[in-house]
Amino acid sequence: MDEYLREVIKIIAEVSETEGQIDSDVDLVSTLGLSSMRVAQVIFSLEDTFDIEIPDTVFKGIITPNRLAEWVREAVS
Repeated sequence: MDEYLREVIKIIAEVSETEGQIDSDVDLVSTLGLSSMRVAQVIFSLEDTFDIEIPDTVFKGIITPNRLAEWVREAVS
């Protein structure tokens, strides 16, 4: 697991208050049940952590921690 995925999962776990392991391919909304408010919190935390901006349109197509980490990795590069 690379540093981006590890940090994405850490942020999702904190925001979702999920106990236990979060799988890198779990669906953030349908499986974890993240509300739009919690999704926004994840986005804001990632933006602060990695000093990037994530447009709302980008997140709509990203539904797993793995895909989100891939996007962050590209944005930081």
